[in-house]
Amino acid sequence: MRVLFLGTPAFALPTLQSLIESPHTVVGVFTNPDRPRGRSGTAVASPVKREATRHGLPVFQPARFNVEETYRTARELRPDVAVVVAYGCLLSASFLAIPTHGCINLHASLLPAYRGAAPIQWAVARGETRTGLTTMRLDEGMDTGDILLQEVVEMRPDESAAELAGRLAPLGGPLMVKTLAGLASGTLRPRPQPDQGVSRAPLLRREDGRIDWTWPAARVTDLVRGMQPWPVARTRAGDGWLRLFRAGVADSPGAVPPPGTVIGPQEDAVLIACGEGTVLAALEVQPDSRRRMSGREALNGRALHAGDRLGGDAGGAAS
Repeated sequence: MRVLFLGTPAFALPTLQSLIESPHTVVGVFTNPDRPRGRSGTAVASPVKREATRHGLPVFQPARFNVEETYRTARELRPDVAVVVAYGCLLSASFLAIPTHGCINLHASLLPAYRGAAPIQWAVARGETRTGLTTMRLDEGMDTGDILLQEVVEMRPDESAAELAGRLAPLGGPLMVKTLAGLASGTLRPRPQPDQGVSRAPLLRREDGRIDWTWPAARVTDLVRGMQPWPVARTRAGDGWLRLFRAGVADSPGAVPPPGTVIGPQEDAVLIACGEGTVLAALEVQPDSRRRMSGREALNGRALHAGDRLGGDAGGAAS
Protein backbone atom coordinates (compact mmCIF):
# COMPACT_ATOMS: atom_id res chain seq x y z
CA MET A 1 0.00 0.00 0.00
CA ARG A 2 0.97 3.62 -0.50
CA VAL A 3 1.44 5.00 3.02
CA LEU A 4 1.34 8.63 4.10
CA PHE A 5 3.00 8.97 7.52
CA LEU A 6 2.17 11.59 10.16
CA GLY A 7 4.33 11.84 13.27
CA THR A 8 6.80 14.00 15.15
CA PRO A 9 8.62 12.67 18.29
CA ALA A 10 11.08 9.83 18.80
CA PHE A 11 8.22 7.56 19.90
CA ALA A 12 7.05 7.51 16.26
CA LEU A 13 10.41 6.47 14.80
CA PRO A 14 10.16 2.66 15.15
CA THR A 15 6.83 2.69 13.32
CA LEU A 16 8.20 4.83 10.48
CA GLN A 17 11.29 2.62 10.25
CA SER A 18 9.18 -0.56 10.13
CA LEU A 19 7.04 0.89 7.35
CA ILE A 20 10.11 1.87 5.34
CA GLU A 21 11.45 -1.69 5.68
CA SER A 22 8.08 -3.29 4.86
CA PRO A 23 6.63 -4.09 1.41
CA HIS A 24 4.58 -0.89 1.68
CA THR A 25 5.71 2.38 0.06
CA VAL A 26 5.98 5.50 2.21
CA VAL A 27 4.98 8.26 -0.22
CA GLY A 28 5.40 11.21 2.12
CA VAL A 29 5.81 12.35 5.71
CA PHE A 30 4.00 15.10 7.58
CA THR A 31 5.68 16.35 10.75
CA ASN A 32 5.55 19.46 12.91
CA PRO A 33 7.54 22.56 11.90
CA ASP A 34 11.09 22.89 13.22
CA ARG A 35 11.07 24.30 16.76
CA PRO A 36 13.62 26.61 18.44
CA ARG A 37 15.70 24.85 21.08
CA GLY A 38 18.19 25.90 23.72
CA ARG A 39 19.46 29.34 24.62
CA SER A 40 20.41 30.10 21.04
CA GLY A 41 16.87 29.54 19.81
CA THR A 42 18.18 27.55 16.84
CA ALA A 43 15.40 25.75 14.97
CA VAL A 44 15.70 21.97 15.34
CA ALA A 45 14.05 19.37 13.13
CA SER A 46 11.84 16.71 14.72
CA PRO A 47 13.16 13.15 15.04
CA VAL A 48 10.68 12.04 12.37
CA LYS A 49 11.87 14.71 9.93
CA ARG A 50 15.51 13.72 10.44
CA GLU A 51 14.72 10.04 9.80
CA ALA A 52 12.54 10.76 6.77
CA THR A 53 15.21 13.02 5.28
CA ARG A 54 17.83 10.34 5.82
CA HIS A 55 15.75 8.02 3.63
CA GLY A 56 15.04 10.65 1.01
CA LEU A 57 11.32 10.80 1.69
CA PRO A 58 9.27 13.91 0.85
CA VAL A 59 8.68 15.89 4.08
CA PHE A 60 5.88 18.40 4.67
CA GLN A 61 5.63 20.71 7.69
CA PRO A 62 2.44 22.77 7.50
CA ALA A 63 2.07 25.45 10.16
CA ARG A 64 -1.69 24.79 9.99
CA PHE A 65 -2.82 21.29 9.16
CA ASN A 66 -6.58 21.35 8.55
CA VAL A 67 -6.53 23.69 5.56
CA GLU A 68 -7.11 23.15 1.84
CA GLU A 69 -3.41 23.46 0.97
CA THR A 70 -2.63 20.45 3.19
CA TYR A 71 -5.51 18.44 1.74
CA ARG A 72 -4.31 19.18 -1.80
CA THR A 73 -0.79 18.01 -0.95
CA ALA A 74 -2.12 14.79 0.57
CA ARG A 75 -4.39 14.06 -2.42
CA GLU A 76 -1.48 14.53 -4.83
CA LEU A 77 0.42 11.78 -2.98
CA ARG A 78 -2.48 9.33 -3.65
CA PRO A 79 -2.19 7.45 -0.33
CA ASP A 80 -3.99 4.16 0.23
CA VAL A 81 -3.69 4.75 3.98
CA ALA A 82 -2.38 7.38 6.39
CA VAL A 83 -0.52 6.16 9.49
CA VAL A 84 -0.58 8.57 12.43
CA VAL A 85 1.76 8.26 15.45
CA ALA A 86 1.94 11.13 17.96
CA TYR A 87 1.42 13.84 15.35
CA GLY A 88 -0.36 16.07 17.85
CA CYS A 89 -3.31 17.30 15.80
CA LEU A 90 -6.98 16.30 15.51
CA LEU A 91 -7.61 15.51 11.86
CA SER A 92 -10.65 16.92 10.10
CA ALA A 93 -13.27 14.88 8.25
CA SER A 94 -11.90 16.32 5.00
CA PHE A 95 -8.46 14.83 5.62
CA LEU A 96 -9.76 11.55 7.04
CA ALA A 97 -11.60 10.91 3.78
CA ILE A 98 -8.53 11.24 1.55
CA PRO A 99 -6.79 7.83 1.99
CA THR A 100 -8.63 4.84 0.52
CA HIS A 101 -8.34 2.82 3.75
CA GLY A 102 -8.66 5.84 6.04
CA CYS A 103 -6.26 7.00 8.74
CA ILE A 104 -4.81 4.47 11.15
CA ASN A 105 -3.46 5.64 14.51
CA LEU A 106 -1.05 3.95 16.90
CA HIS A 107 -2.12 4.89 20.43
CA ALA A 108 -0.09 4.05 23.54
CA SER A 109 -2.85 2.59 25.69
CA LEU A 110 -5.42 -0.17 25.66
CA LEU A 111 -8.34 1.89 24.40
CA PRO A 112 -10.85 3.00 25.56
CA ALA A 113 -8.56 3.59 28.57
CA TYR A 114 -6.44 6.75 28.53
CA ARG A 115 -7.76 8.61 25.53
CA GLY A 116 -5.72 11.74 25.01
CA ALA A 117 -2.28 13.23 24.49
CA ALA A 118 -0.35 11.67 27.41
CA PRO A 119 -1.54 8.07 27.88
CA ILE A 120 1.79 6.65 29.06
CA GLN A 121 2.43 9.29 31.73
CA TRP A 122 -1.08 9.16 33.16
CA ALA A 123 -1.19 5.36 33.22
CA VAL A 124 2.02 5.31 35.30
CA ALA A 125 0.98 8.24 37.51
CA ARG A 126 -2.30 6.51 38.32
CA GLY A 127 -0.64 3.28 39.34
CA GLU A 128 -1.79 1.00 36.53
CA THR A 129 -0.11 -2.40 36.27
CA ARG A 130 -0.76 -3.08 32.58
CA THR A 131 -1.08 -1.01 29.45
CA GLY A 132 -0.25 -1.55 25.80
CA LEU A 133 -0.74 -0.34 22.26
CA THR A 134 -3.83 0.01 20.10
CA THR A 135 -4.13 0.49 16.36
CA MET A 136 -7.40 2.20 15.55
CA ARG A 137 -9.22 3.82 12.65
CA LEU A 138 -9.35 7.53 13.31
CA ASP A 139 -12.60 9.46 13.37
CA GLU A 140 -13.21 13.08 14.33
CA GLY A 141 -13.24 12.34 18.07
CA MET A 142 -10.37 12.19 20.53
CA ASP A 143 -9.19 8.56 20.23
CA THR A 144 -12.76 7.28 19.81
CA GLY A 145 -12.42 5.35 16.54
CA ASP A 146 -12.83 1.64 15.94
CA ILE A 147 -10.15 -0.68 17.36
CA LEU A 148 -8.13 -2.78 14.91
CA LEU A 149 -5.42 -4.57 16.93
CA GLN A 150 -4.09 -4.37 20.49
CA GLU A 151 -0.98 -5.58 22.28
CA VAL A 152 -0.91 -5.88 26.07
CA VAL A 153 2.22 -4.93 28.03
CA GLU A 154 2.75 -5.56 31.74
CA MET A 155 4.16 -2.52 33.52
CA ARG A 156 7.17 -2.84 35.80
CA PRO A 157 6.57 -1.50 39.31
CA ASP A 158 9.65 0.72 39.35
CA GLU A 159 9.83 2.05 35.77
CA SER A 160 9.23 5.64 34.84
CA ALA A 161 6.95 6.82 32.06
CA ALA A 162 10.03 7.57 29.95
CA GLU A 163 11.31 4.01 30.44
CA LEU A 164 7.90 2.54 29.62
CA ALA A 165 7.72 4.63 26.44
CA GLY A 166 11.09 3.20 25.47
CA ARG A 167 9.67 -0.32 25.77
CA LEU A 168 6.41 0.44 23.96
CA ALA A 169 7.79 2.32 20.96
CA PRO A 170 9.61 -0.63 19.30
CA LEU A 171 6.43 -2.72 19.52
CA GLY A 172 4.51 -0.18 17.46
CA GLY A 173 6.18 -0.91 14.13
CA PRO A 174 5.37 -4.63 13.93
CA LEU A 175 1.85 -4.00 15.21
CA MET A 176 1.22 -1.37 12.53
CA VAL A 177 2.65 -3.53 9.74
CA LYS A 178 0.41 -6.39 10.89
CA THR A 179 -2.56 -4.02 10.94
CA LEU A 180 -1.94 -2.82 7.39
CA ALA A 181 -1.56 -6.40 6.18
CA GLY A 182 -4.94 -7.25 7.66
CA LEU A 183 -6.58 -4.23 6.07
CA ALA A 184 -5.05 -4.97 2.66
CA SER A 185 -6.20 -8.60 2.73
CA GLY A 186 -9.63 -7.79 4.11
CA THR A 187 -9.14 -10.15 7.07
CA LEU A 188 -9.08 -7.46 9.78
CA ARG A 189 -12.46 -6.29 11.04
CA PRO A 190 -12.66 -3.03 13.01
CA ARG A 191 -14.64 -3.19 16.26
CA PRO A 192 -16.24 -0.29 18.10
CA GLN A 193 -14.72 0.76 21.40
CA PRO A 194 -16.73 -0.42 24.41
CA ASP A 195 -18.63 2.11 26.48
CA GLN A 196 -17.11 0.73 29.70
CA GLY A 197 -13.56 1.51 30.84
CA VAL A 198 -13.23 4.95 29.27
CA SER A 199 -10.61 7.20 30.92
CA ARG A 200 -8.77 10.37 29.91
CA ALA A 201 -5.11 11.28 29.51
CA PRO A 202 -5.05 15.03 28.87
CA LEU A 203 -2.03 17.01 27.78
CA LEU A 204 0.29 17.45 30.74
CA ARG A 205 0.62 20.82 32.47
CA ARG A 206 3.46 21.90 34.73
CA GLU A 207 1.14 21.91 37.74
CA ASP A 208 0.29 18.23 37.20
CA GLY A 209 3.68 17.41 38.68
CA ARG A 210 3.04 19.12 42.03
CA ILE A 211 3.14 16.66 44.93
CA ASP A 212 0.34 16.53 47.48
CA TRP A 213 1.99 15.14 50.62
CA THR A 214 -1.38 14.13 52.09
CA TRP A 215 -1.42 11.32 49.54
CA PRO A 216 -0.07 7.93 50.66
CA ALA A 217 3.55 7.26 49.72
CA ALA A 218 2.61 4.72 47.04
CA ARG A 219 0.57 7.33 45.17
CA VAL A 220 3.34 9.90 45.41
CA THR A 221 5.79 7.31 44.08
CA ASP A 222 3.53 6.68 41.08
CA LEU A 223 3.38 10.42 40.40
CA VAL A 224 7.19 10.64 40.51
CA ARG A 225 7.44 7.81 37.98
CA GLY A 226 4.69 9.18 35.75
CA MET A 227 5.78 12.79 35.43
CA GLN A 228 8.91 11.94 33.45
CA PRO A 229 10.54 13.20 31.34
CA TRP A 230 8.28 16.26 31.83
CA PRO A 231 7.05 18.10 33.90
CA VAL A 232 8.83 16.10 36.68
CA ALA A 233 7.25 15.74 40.14
CA ARG A 234 8.10 18.68 42.37
CA THR A 235 7.38 20.26 45.72
CA ARG A 236 8.03 23.55 47.42
CA ALA A 237 11.12 23.45 49.64
CA GLY A 238 11.65 26.70 51.51
CA ASP A 239 11.73 29.52 49.00
CA GLY A 240 12.43 27.23 46.06
CA TRP A 241 11.47 23.95 44.47
CA LEU A 242 12.67 20.39 44.91
CA ARG A 243 12.22 18.02 41.97
CA LEU A 244 11.97 14.26 42.56
CA PHE A 245 13.21 11.78 39.95
CA ARG A 246 13.24 8.48 41.85
CA ALA A 247 11.33 7.45 44.93
CA GLY A 248 9.83 4.46 46.70
CA VAL A 249 7.76 3.48 49.69
CA ALA A 250 9.80 3.11 52.91
CA ASP A 251 9.06 1.36 56.16
CA SER A 252 8.04 3.74 58.90
CA PRO A 253 10.93 4.46 61.30
CA GLY A 254 8.43 5.04 64.13
CA ALA A 255 5.80 7.69 64.74
CA VAL A 256 5.23 9.53 61.45
CA PRO A 257 5.14 13.35 61.63
CA PRO A 258 2.69 15.48 59.58
CA PRO A 259 2.69 14.95 55.79
CA GLY A 260 5.49 16.72 53.97
CA THR A 261 7.90 16.65 56.93
CA VAL A 262 11.51 15.70 56.17
CA ILE A 263 12.32 12.87 58.60
CA GLY A 264 15.99 12.19 57.89
CA PRO A 265 18.34 9.92 55.93
CA GLN A 266 18.02 6.23 55.20
CA GLU A 267 20.91 4.79 53.21
CA ASP A 268 21.09 6.98 50.05
CA ALA A 269 17.57 8.35 50.44
CA VAL A 270 15.87 11.04 52.44
CA LEU A 271 12.65 9.99 54.19
CA ILE A 272 9.58 12.23 53.87
CA ALA A 273 6.29 11.79 55.70
CA CYS A 274 3.19 11.20 53.56
CA GLY A 275 -0.50 10.75 54.20
CA GLU A 276 -2.10 7.84 56.05
CA GLY A 277 1.02 7.40 58.19
CA THR A 278 3.19 6.31 55.25
CA VAL A 279 6.76 7.31 54.39
CA LEU A 280 8.44 8.08 51.07
CA ALA A 281 12.10 7.36 50.36
CA ALA A 282 13.26 10.11 47.96
CA LEU A 283 16.19 8.46 46.18
CA GLU A 284 17.10 11.04 43.55
CA VAL A 285 16.26 14.75 43.84
CA GLN A 286 17.29 18.11 42.42
CA PRO A 287 17.14 21.30 44.47
CA ASP A 288 16.87 24.63 42.67
CA SER A 289 20.05 25.64 40.80
CA ARG A 290 21.84 22.41 41.74
CA ARG A 291 22.58 19.11 40.07
CA ARG A 292 20.58 15.92 40.53
CA MET A 293 21.72 14.08 43.64
CA SER A 294 20.74 11.38 46.08
CA GLY A 295 18.39 12.25 48.91
CA ARG A 296 21.19 11.81 51.44
CA GLU A 297 23.42 14.19 49.47
CA ALA A 298 20.64 16.78 49.61
CA LEU A 299 20.68 16.49 53.40
CA ASN A 300 24.46 16.52 53.64
CA GLY A 301 24.65 19.55 51.37
CA ARG A 302 22.05 21.29 53.52
CA ALA A 303 19.56 21.66 50.67
CA LEU A 304 17.19 19.87 53.06
CA HIS A 305 17.08 19.59 56.83
CA ALA A 306 15.35 17.11 59.11
CA GLY A 307 12.15 18.75 60.29
CA ASP A 308 11.65 20.86 57.14
CA ARG A 309 8.03 20.96 55.98
CA LEU A 310 7.72 20.53 52.22
CA GLY A 311 4.80 21.55 50.09
CA GLY A 312 3.94 25.10 50.99
CA ASP A 313 1.31 26.27 48.53
CA ALA A 314 2.12 23.52 46.03
CA GLY A 315 -1.25 21.93 46.69
CA GLY A 316 -2.83 18.99 44.94
CA ALA A 317 -1.51 17.39 41.82
CA ALA A 318 -2.93 14.82 39.42
CA SER A 319 -6.26 13.23 40.07
